Amino acid sequence: VVGPSAQESTRWCERFIETLFKTYAVQFHLIKLSLL
Repeated sequence: VVGPSAQESTRWCERFIETLFKTYAVQFHLIKLSLL
C-alpha cells in the first residue's frame, strides 16, 4: 500500500522541483537580459 503512494509522492516532488527550477531559470534569464 505504501509503495504506490511513495512513488506518486516522489513523482509529484520531482515535478514540483522541475517547475520551480524552470521558473527560477526564466526569472534569472529575464534579470540577466535587463541588466545587459
